[in-house]
Amino acid sequence: RAGKDGDFLLEPAPSSVTNNDLVDGQIVYSFIPKHNGRPPRGNFQIAAAPGLLRLLGYYTAEGCPTGRYGSHFSFNIKETGYHEDVINLLRGVFGDIPIRISVSPNTDNAVDIMVSSVVVSQFFTESVGSGARNKRLPQWIFRCSPALIAEFLTGYWRGDGSRSVRGFHITTASAGLAEDVRRLLLHLGIVAAVGY
Repeated sequence: RAGKDGDFLLEPAPSSVTNNDLVDGQIVYSFIPKHNGRPPRGNFQIAAAPGLLRLLGYYTAEGCPTGRYGSHFSFNIKETGYHEDVINLLRGVFGDIPIRISVSPNTDNAVDIMVSSVVVSQFFTESVGSGARNKRLPQWIFRCSPALIAEFLTGYWRGDGSRSVRGFHITTASAGLAEDVRRLLLHLGIVAAVGY
């Protein structure tokens, strides 16, 4: 039945994560080269840290894979602070990897940050999936401390967030991702609704 004025909706609180269960500082991804040739550049083990979580938020909002060995982020050309943040985070998390910045060929007001790294591409694809409608959050993110969750939400908000007189909104094409973000907000004590 549909709700009526005066009805209450109860939301179970997420089980609290003890310090022993937190993944903060732990390796959440290990890249294993699949051939005996020259190994790709960059860090092969990625730990749950503030920079990684903010970068994951940016990618969840503005990133997608490009082929088997690349990833890219798209931003408005005026969001120069976000461009610089993503580039610094990529280098801080993944090390010495090829990064190229270009104005999008499809429009003159978008900037693409292109990364040519199988390590980066596989990390993001395995963590959040590919295709706007298919993105989900990795299960390990629900075992992060509130400080790391806030870093993820900062990056994600900068890409897909907005504010209106009715409150704060995040827009996504993925129903699963919307539910994941709602659950993540509950870990911070924030009750959010998902609208379709």
